[in-house]
Amino acid sequence: MDVKEILNALAASAVSDENARRCLDALDKLKGCEMHTTHLMNEGNEKTLNQIGLNLTTDAKLPFPDETFVPNYFI
Repeated sequence: MDVKEILNALAASAVSDENARRCLDALDKLKGCEMHTTHLMNEGNEKTLNQIGLNLTTDAKLPFPDETFVPNYFI
């Protein structure tokens, strides 16, 4: 499940579950908080977390090709 799906499930549960309702109400308290990941997130998860107001950081490394690699469009 991605972040948006989890939030949707939480919202659906909040209709009949007081704990889920309190969790939804507490999301506003996350605005301005820092969240660090050790992996690259997909764009959808990143967007949803930014909409909540979280400031995201990561130490993930993008996989770059070997320096000796020359793409065909440079030849």
